[in-house]
Amino acid sequence: MTQMLRARQVLLLGCSVFAGCFSLAAHAASAGPAGAVYDSSTMAVSRSGTVTTVTQSAPRGVVDWASFDVARQESVVFAQPDAQSATLNRVHSATASAIDGAISANGRVIIQNGNGVVFGSNARIDVGSLVATTLNVDERSFLDSGRLVLTGSGDSSAQVRNSGRIKVADGGFVALLGGSVANDGLIQARLGSVTLGAGSAATIDFTGDGMVQVAITDPVTHKATEAGALVANSGIISADGGSVVLTARTARDVMALAINLDGVVEARSIGTSAGKVSLLAEGGQVQLGAASRIDASGIGGASGGQVAITGTSVNLAGGARIDAHGEGAGGTILVGGDYRGQGTLAHAHDVTVASGALLDVSGVGGGGKVVVWSDGATHFDGQVLAGATGKNAAGGLVETSSSGLLDIGANAAVSTYSALGRTGTWLLDPTSLAIVASGGSASSPGEANGATGPSSINASTVVSALASNSVQLVADNLITVDAPIVATTLAGSPNGLELITTGPDSEIHVNAPILLQNGNLALRAEGNILLGTVGSTETDFTRRAIIATGSGTLWMQTRSTGSIIQADNSAILAENIGAIGGTVSLGSWDNFTLNLAGSARSGTFLFRETNASNTSPVGTVVDPFTLQTLSGVEQTTTDLLQTQEFTSTTAPTGPVDEVLNLALTGAQAGQTFDTLVFSALPYQPLPGNSNQPDPSLTDSSDYGVRSLTYSIGGSAYTVAPETTAANRPAGFALAAAGGSVVTWTNPVYTTAAWGVEGFSGVGGTDPEEIGYHPQQSISENLIASLGGATSSVTAALRLFFAPDFGVQFAEAAQVQFYRTTTTPGTVQIRQVSLSGTPNPVSREYGDANPAFSFQGSGPTFLGVDQYVASQISGYELPLPTISTSATPTSPVGDYPLVVTPPPTSGFVYDRYTYDFSNGTLTVIPAPLSIVSDNFLKTYGDADPELTFGVTGLKNGESAATVLSGAQGRTAGENVGHYPTNIGSLAVNTNYTIVSYTPGNLEIVPRPLTLLADSDSRVYGDTNPGWIAAGQNSHFTLTGFVNNDQTRTNLSSVDFATTANVLSSVGAYAITPSNGVLTGAAAGNYVLTYADGSLLIDPAQLTVAANNQSRLFGEANPTLTATTTGWKNGDQVSNTMVAALSTQATELSNVGTYAITVDSAAISGPAAGNYVIVR
Repeated sequence: MTQMLRARQVLLLGCSVFAGCFSLAAHAASAGPAGAVYDSSTMAVSRSGTVTTVTQSAPRGVVDWASFDVARQESVVFAQPDAQSATLNRVHSATASAIDGAISANGRVIIQNGNGVVFGSNARIDVGSLVATTLNVDERSFLDSGRLVLTGSGDSSAQVRNSGRIKVADGGFVALLGGSVANDGLIQARLGSVTLGAGSAATIDFTGDGMVQVAITDPVTHKATEAGALVANSGIISADGGSVVLTARTARDVMALAINLDGVVEARSIGTSAGKVSLLAEGGQVQLGAASRIDASGIGGASGGQVAITGTSVNLAGGARIDAHGEGAGGTILVGGDYRGQGTLAHAHDVTVASGALLDVSGVGGGGKVVVWSDGATHFDGQVLAGATGKNAAGGLVETSSSGLLDIGANAAVSTYSALGRTGTWLLDPTSLAIVASGGSASSPGEANGATGPSSINASTVVSALASNSVQLVADNLITVDAPIVATTLAGSPNGLELITTGPDSEIHVNAPILLQNGNLALRAEGNILLGTVGSTETDFTRRAIIATGSGTLWMQTRSTGSIIQADNSAILAENIGAIGGTVSLGSWDNFTLNLAGSARSGTFLFRETNASNTSPVGTVVDPFTLQTLSGVEQTTTDLLQTQEFTSTTAPTGPVDEVLNLALTGAQAGQTFDTLVFSALPYQPLPGNSNQPDPSLTDSSDYGVRSLTYSIGGSAYTVAPETTAANRPAGFALAAAGGSVVTWTNPVYTTAAWGVEGFSGVGGTDPEEIGYHPQQSISENLIASLGGATSSVTAALRLFFAPDFGVQFAEAAQVQFYRTTTTPGTVQIRQVSLSGTPNPVSREYGDANPAFSFQGSGPTFLGVDQYVASQISGYELPLPTISTSATPTSPVGDYPLVVTPPPTSGFVYDRYTYDFSNGTLTVIPAPLSIVSDNFLKTYGDADPELTFGVTGLKNGESAATVLSGAQGRTAGENVGHYPTNIGSLAVNTNYTIVSYTPGNLEIVPRPLTLLADSDSRVYGDTNPGWIAAGQNSHFTLTGFVNNDQTRTNLSSVDFATTANVLSSVGAYAITPSNGVLTGAAAGNYVLTYADGSLLIDPAQLTVAANNQSRLFGEANPTLTATTTGWKNGDQVSNTMVAALSTQATELSNVGTYAITVDSAAISGPAAGNYVIVR
C-alpha cells in the first residue's frame, strides 16, 4: 500500500467534514455492511432495518467499508444512475466478506476484499454486473476511465467463492477474480459474460460495444488447496448467448491444477448470438470431471457455439460432456490447440480424452470442428460426433493430433457421417504414427501424458472410423502400417483413407495389408513410400504390404526427391492407380489395375501386373481427395540447371506485387528451362541491421505466386489462378512439396495467388503462403511445370515485402530452374492362366453324376488374390464349373465333361486367361444281383413259375423291362431237391448281372389216400373178422398219377376200431395204418389214411305173451309175457315193461282168445341198444 493511500485512509477514517461517514459503532451489532467511508458529494449510505442502501449520483463511486457482510436476513441495495454506473466497494476487514443475504443493483457492483469474498448458499445477488475480487483495485484508473486494474500478492490464497445465486442483467457480466476462485452455486448472465479467474494481477476493460475484456496479467505463485484447483466450478454457470471464461495463470514452478470443472457451464447460442466457453490455464492443469458438462449448443435453429480449453495439461475424464451441436450448423471445440497447431490458442503439453468422454459438434446444416491437440502427448479414447443430418450438408472436421506422441485408444470413436451430403474428415497429425494391432503407445492416460517416441493407433479404431468418416492420418516424420486395416464399410464422398507425411524426407512404410472395400486410399509423403521390405521372404499375408481398394482409387505421391518402392512380395489391387514420385518402382507381378497413370519425375517408372488382356492399362486417373488429374505413364529426367536467390525490395505500403525476371545467368544465359521451384529462405537483414534472425522467431519469409508470364514456341501466356485451362499451356501443372497447393486471396487484394499449405505452428507465417519454417529450417515448395521450354519467365510475387511488418529484415525467396526430359514409363504385363482338364470319372447307369474335379491341382488363383477375396468383397474368385449332358437316365456310354470358365466380367475375367480342356464321363452298366426264390411242388404236379428277386434296378425300372428269358432248374420229377439256375435270363445294355443266387425246387411226395371199408354188426356181437392186422383187402387207394398204380403195390394194412361186444349202438371208426407201399414209384408217394365206419345196430328183444287159461266166467288171469334176445346180461340191469290185453272177458264163451302185447318198453342203461319186437 502506497504512502498516499495510507494518508487517505487516515483522513477517511477521521470522517472529515468533506466525506460521509456511516458509523461503525451505530451498527456494531448489525449483520450488514458497516463502517462506510465515501465522498458525500456523489454517494450516500443509509440503513433502514435490515436494508442498507447505497445511493450514487455519479457514473462511478467508491465506498470504503470496515466490513462488508450481509447476513441471511440482510439486504444491500445500490441505487445507481444507470446500468453502466459502477460502485467500488473496498473492504478493509481482517476476515473475508461473508455474504449470505441479498444484494441488488441496477448497475455494476465491485466488491474487493483482500481476505476473501464468500457468497453463502442463501446469497441472492441481482445486479447489472458484478465483480468480486481479492485483488487491490486501482482507484484512480477506476474513477478516471472505469477500467479496473487489479493487483495483489501472487502468494495470496484468499478465495472468492459463490455458493449462492448470482444473476446479472441481460448483457451484464460476472467476474470473480483472485488467488483462488470457486463456484458451487448458480451464476446467470444471459447474453453477457462470466469470468472466473485466478491470478495475482488482472485488468477489466469495457469496450464501446458493451463487451467486457478480462485479462489475468500476473500468475499466482501458490498452489491451490481446495478441490485441487485455483479455479473450480462444481455448480452451474449459465450465459446463454454470451460467454463463460474460466482462466488461471500460474508460475512455472507451481504446476497447479489450475481449473477443475465438475459442474455445468452453459453458453448456448441464441439466434445470431453464438455462445462461447473458454477454459484457459496458463502454466497449470485443466481437469473436466466425470460429471462435468459444457453446453455451447445452438438452440432455436441456431448454430453451435465455441468451446476452447487449454492448459499445460488438459484431462477430460470419462463421462465429461462438451456439447456444441447446432440446430443450424455444428460449432467448434478446441482442446489443447487449434487445427494442426495453428491459430492463436495456446498449446497444451499433454491432453487426455478418456473413454466415455463425449464431444459433440454435429449439426443439421453441417458438422462443426473438433481439434484435440498437444505439443507433447495426446491420448484420445473418447467419442466425437461431427456428422450432419440436413440435405446436402457436409460432415465436419475432427483432428486428434500431437506434435509429440499421439495415442488413440481402443474405445475411440469419431463420426463425421452425413447421410445426405459429403462425409467429413478425421485427421490425426502426430510427429510419427504407427498403426498397430492393439495396445497403442501407452497402457493408460498417465503413461501417455508426457511420453516420447512414436504415436500409435489401433487398426480397429481406423476401421471403425472409416465407417462414418473420411479418415486422414498426418504425421511429420513417419507413418507405418504394422497391422492389417480391413474395412468393409466406408462412408463419405470420397470415402476412404489418406496417409500423409509432411516433414522433409518424411516417409510412409506399409508393412501390412490395407484393404478397403470399394474405397479410396491416398499415400502422400515428402520422402519415400515403401510398400513392404525389399528382399523380404515373408509368407504371412497379414504381414505383407497388400493394398486393395476394389472399384476405388489408390493414389501415391512423393516429391521429386522421393521414391515409391514396392517389394516383390507385396501387391496392389485397385481399379485405378495413380503414382507420382521421383522414382516409381511398382515391380510386383501380383499387381493389378484397369486404369494406370504415373509419373517418375526424377527417375524411372516401372509397373508390373498380371492381367488377362496382355494390354497396358494406361489411362487417366483422378485423385479422389484433391481432384488432381494424371494421364499416361512417363518417366522424367530432371536436371537442376541453376539456383537463384532474391531479397525483397518492396515496402508493404499497398497491394503491390514484386516482379522478378527469371532467366538463367552466367554460362547458361539464354538456355531454356521448363520447371521452376519456388521456396522461401530465412529473413535477410536490412541495410544497417547486422543481426541475423533469431532462430526462435516464429515469423519468417512467406509469399505467394500471383502470376507467371512467358512464351513457349512463339505463343505468349500469362498464367494466374483465375486463368482457365484453355488459356494455359498444355501440360501446365502445379505441385507442392511440404504441403498442398492452395489458392488464396489476401483482403487487401482483389485477385488470388498460389501458395502451399503445409506448416503448422509458425505464428507469423501465413499457412497458405510459401513459407519458411525458422525452427525446422525447411521451406514449403511450389513446383511450377510450365508446359514447355522457355528462356525467361516474369513472376509476380505477392506479399513479398521489405521490411516485413516492422521486423528489420526483408523476406527472401529461392527459385530453382530445371529442365526435364520425358520418356514413356515401363509397363510390363504377365499373363497367368487358369487351366485344367477334368479328371476322367465313371459312374454306374442310373446314378447321379459324381463331383467333378480337375486333374492335379487344377486351376489355381494367385495366393494374394485368395487372401484379398477372403477379406473383402469385389474380388470374388468364382472357379470354372464342370458339367455334362449326362443324367441318371442316360444310357451306358461316354459323355464329355465340359469346362465352363468363370463369368465374362469381373475381377477373375480381367485378371486371368483361360485354358481348359474337356474331360470324359463314362457311364458303365449298373450291377444287378438276382436271388432266386425257393419253390415247392407235389410229385406229379407241373413246375411252378420260377420267380426271383432283383437288386440294383435304377430310375424306377422293373425287372420285366430290364430282363428277358427265364430261370432254369436241374432236371428231374421224382421226389427230391432240384437247384435253380440262371437259365436264359439276360439284361439290357444298361445293366450287368454281377451275381446270381440259386434257389431250390423241392418235389415232395404226393399223398396216396387209403380209405378203409365200412361194415356193421348187431349190438353184443363180435367185430367183423377183417378188422385186424395184416389185411390185404377191405380198403380203397386213390391219388396215383402217371399211371403209377401199375407199378406200385400196397400190402399188410392194419385195421383197428375201438368198438367191442359191449359197445353201445352207434358208429365207430375203422382206422387203417401201417400200410406198406412197394414198387418203382413207391418213393414218390406218402400214404395218408381215411377211416372207415363200423356201424353197431341195436339187438332185437322179442316180447311174447305167455299163454293163459281160465274157466268160463272167471276173471282173466294176470297176463304175462316172456322177453328173449338179451345180450351181455343186460336183463340184469334193465327192465322190460309190457302192456298186455285180450278181448276175452268174463262173459266170453269158452274158446281161445288172443293175448296181445299192446306195448313194451325197456328201462335201464342199455335200453338204447335194443329194439323191441312184439
